[in-house]
Amino acid sequence: MFKYYLFIVVIWILSMTVLVVGFSMAGNPFDQKNVQADRRKIEQIRMLYYAVGNYSRTNLKLPPSLSVLKQQDASLNTTDPDTGSDFAYTISSKNEFKICTTFKTEFADKSNLRKTSGSPVGFPEGYPHKRGNDCLPLSVQINY
Repeated sequence: MFKYYLFIVVIWILSMTVLVVGFSMAGNPFDQKNVQADRRKIEQIRMLYYAVGNYSRTNLKLPPSLSVLKQQDASLNTTDPDTGSDFAYTISSKNEFKICTTFKTEFADKSNLRKTSGSPVGFPEGYPHKRGNDCLPLSVQINY
Protein backbone atom coordinates (compact mmCIF):
# COMPACT_ATOMS: atom_id res chain seq x y z
CA MET A 1 0.00 0.00 0.00
CA PHE A 2 2.86 2.39 0.84
CA LYS A 3 4.42 1.82 -2.60
CA TYR A 4 1.12 2.71 -4.24
CA TYR A 5 0.92 6.08 -2.42
CA LEU A 6 4.57 6.76 -3.12
CA PHE A 7 3.96 6.07 -6.81
CA ILE A 8 0.99 8.50 -6.83
CA VAL A 9 3.06 11.22 -5.11
CA VAL A 10 5.96 10.80 -7.56
CA ILE A 11 3.59 10.98 -10.56
CA TRP A 12 1.94 14.11 -9.11
CA ILE A 13 5.34 15.79 -8.54
CA LEU A 14 6.45 14.96 -12.09
CA SER A 15 3.16 16.28 -13.50
CA MET A 16 3.45 19.54 -11.59
CA THR A 17 7.09 19.92 -12.67
CA VAL A 18 6.17 19.46 -16.34
CA LEU A 19 3.31 21.96 -15.96
CA VAL A 20 5.49 24.60 -14.29
CA VAL A 21 8.32 24.16 -16.80
CA GLY A 22 5.83 24.33 -19.68
CA PHE A 23 4.30 27.58 -18.46
CA SER A 24 7.70 29.11 -17.78
CA MET A 25 8.92 28.30 -21.30
CA ALA A 26 5.78 29.11 -23.30
CA GLY A 27 4.07 31.61 -21.01
CA ASN A 28 0.56 31.28 -19.78
CA PRO A 29 -2.31 31.18 -22.30
CA PHE A 30 -3.54 34.66 -21.37
CA ASP A 31 -0.12 36.20 -22.08
CA GLN A 32 0.06 34.35 -25.39
CA LYS A 33 -3.35 35.73 -26.34
CA ASN A 34 -2.07 39.26 -25.68
CA VAL A 35 1.12 38.60 -27.68
CA GLN A 36 -0.97 37.42 -30.63
CA ALA A 37 -3.21 40.51 -30.38
CA ASP A 38 -0.12 42.75 -30.47
CA ARG A 39 1.26 40.86 -33.46
CA ARG A 40 -2.02 41.48 -35.31
CA LYS A 41 -1.71 45.19 -34.50
CA ILE A 42 1.85 45.25 -35.83
CA GLU A 43 0.62 43.60 -39.04
CA GLN A 44 -2.12 46.23 -39.37
CA ILE A 45 0.46 48.97 -38.84
CA ARG A 46 2.68 47.29 -41.45
CA MET A 47 -0.21 47.47 -43.96
CA LEU A 48 -0.71 51.15 -43.09
CA TYR A 49 3.03 51.71 -43.56
CA TYR A 50 2.88 50.26 -47.08
CA ALA A 51 -0.24 52.34 -47.87
CA VAL A 52 1.58 55.49 -46.69
CA GLY A 53 4.53 54.54 -48.90
CA ASN A 54 2.30 54.05 -51.95
CA TYR A 55 0.54 57.35 -51.34
CA SER A 56 3.88 59.13 -50.89
CA ARG A 57 5.33 57.79 -54.13
CA THR A 58 2.23 58.92 -56.04
CA ASN A 59 1.71 62.32 -54.37
CA LEU A 60 5.31 63.12 -53.35
CA LYS A 61 4.23 63.82 -49.78
CA LEU A 62 2.92 62.00 -46.74
CA PRO A 63 -0.85 61.66 -46.46
CA PRO A 64 -2.39 64.26 -44.13
CA SER A 65 -4.34 61.54 -42.29
CA LEU A 66 -5.09 57.83 -42.35
CA SER A 67 -8.64 58.57 -43.48
CA VAL A 68 -7.20 59.77 -46.82
CA LEU A 69 -5.70 56.31 -47.27
CA LYS A 70 -9.03 54.71 -46.35
CA GLN A 71 -10.75 56.78 -49.06
CA GLN A 72 -8.30 55.44 -51.65
CA ASP A 73 -8.53 51.82 -50.48
CA ALA A 74 -11.75 50.84 -48.73
CA SER A 75 -10.27 47.47 -47.71
CA LEU A 76 -7.54 49.18 -45.66
CA ASN A 77 -8.18 48.82 -41.93
CA THR A 78 -7.24 51.97 -40.00
CA THR A 79 -9.04 50.92 -36.82
CA ASP A 80 -7.42 49.51 -33.70
CA PRO A 81 -9.30 46.25 -33.02
CA ASP A 82 -9.08 46.67 -29.23
CA THR A 83 -10.28 50.25 -28.90
CA GLY A 84 -12.43 50.56 -32.04
CA SER A 85 -10.88 53.96 -32.78
CA ASP A 86 -8.47 54.84 -35.55
CA PHE A 87 -4.75 54.40 -35.00
CA ALA A 88 -3.14 57.73 -34.09
CA TYR A 89 -1.05 59.11 -36.97
CA THR A 90 1.29 62.09 -36.76
CA ILE A 91 3.72 63.50 -39.28
CA SER A 92 7.20 64.18 -37.86
CA SER A 93 8.98 65.50 -40.97
CA LYS A 94 8.57 65.42 -44.74
CA ASN A 95 9.26 61.67 -44.85
CA GLU A 96 8.89 60.56 -41.20
CA PHE A 97 5.71 59.76 -39.31
CA LYS A 98 4.46 57.89 -36.26
CA ILE A 99 1.61 55.46 -35.83
CA CYS A 100 0.49 55.10 -32.23
CA THR A 101 -1.62 52.50 -30.48
CA THR A 102 -1.97 50.72 -27.16
CA PHE A 103 -0.12 47.43 -26.81
CA LYS A 104 -0.96 44.73 -24.29
CA THR A 105 2.60 43.42 -23.99
CA GLU A 106 6.14 44.71 -24.24
CA PHE A 107 8.43 43.50 -26.99
CA ALA A 108 12.02 44.63 -26.56
CA ASP A 109 13.94 42.05 -28.60
CA LYS A 110 16.03 44.09 -31.04
CA SER A 111 18.01 41.11 -32.31
CA ASN A 112 15.35 40.54 -34.99
CA LEU A 113 15.21 44.22 -35.96
CA ARG A 114 15.93 43.99 -39.65
CA LYS A 115 14.34 45.63 -42.63
CA THR A 116 11.93 43.67 -44.75
CA SER A 117 12.50 43.62 -48.47
CA GLY A 118 10.11 45.13 -50.96
CA SER A 119 10.06 48.68 -49.66
CA PRO A 120 12.49 51.57 -50.09
CA VAL A 121 13.17 52.11 -46.39
CA GLY A 122 11.59 49.05 -44.87
CA PHE A 123 9.45 48.08 -41.93
CA PRO A 124 11.39 46.22 -39.24
CA GLU A 125 10.46 42.65 -38.40
CA GLY A 126 9.54 42.12 -34.75
CA TYR A 127 9.09 45.83 -34.12
CA PRO A 128 10.01 46.67 -30.49
CA HIS A 129 7.29 48.39 -28.50
CA LYS A 130 6.39 49.22 -24.93
CA ARG A 131 3.36 47.98 -23.06
CA GLY A 132 0.59 50.56 -23.05
CA ASN A 133 0.42 53.53 -25.40
CA ASP A 134 3.41 53.61 -27.75
CA CYS A 135 4.26 55.25 -31.05
CA LEU A 136 6.21 53.50 -33.78
CA PRO A 137 8.50 55.94 -35.62
CA LEU A 138 8.51 55.12 -39.34
CA SER A 139 9.84 56.69 -42.50
CA VAL A 140 9.39 56.35 -46.24
CA GLN A 141 11.60 57.45 -49.09
CA ILE A 142 10.06 60.22 -51.16
CA ASN A 143 11.80 60.95 -54.47
CA TYR A 144 11.12 64.50 -55.55
